[in-house]
Amino acid sequence: MLKNLKNLNALGSVIIIVCCVWLFLISLKFPARDSFWPQGIIVFLIILCSLNMFSSQPVQRAAQRVRVVLYIALTLIYIFVSEYLGYFISTTLFILLSLVFLNERKWFKIVLIPIVTSVVIYFVFFRFLGVPLPRGILF
Repeated sequence: MLKNLKNLNALGSVIIIVCCVWLFLISLKFPARDSFWPQGIIVFLIILCSLNMFSSQPVQRAAQRVRVVLYIALTLIYIFVSEYLGYFISTTLFILLSLVFLNERKWFKIVLIPIVTSVVIYFVFFRFLGVPLPRGILF
């Protein structure tokens, strides 16, 4: 059973690597100034999948996989809700829930980190770089 799960893990890594190579080929059509970050992330993902494919680590327990799926669901909910609630509310809630989900128990961190992070990201992306952020129905 464990060998089958390792094979499945390796197969998943191969599928992701194939998709990454395909995306890398697509990114070659981008202008040079626009292709640096996507290509860098894709290469990084290929390296991580290669390491995962050849690692001798035991396969994750089912409970860990459930937590990963739940966190992915939380992230998807954040993406869809951010257009309606706006950047500040959705991002602050997402970071707060992420900290709770990741077992942070110090209340000052749970309150302070989401607020500071949201404000810093706002100033860097919206004010400094001019990247529009979701306004939502409340603003």
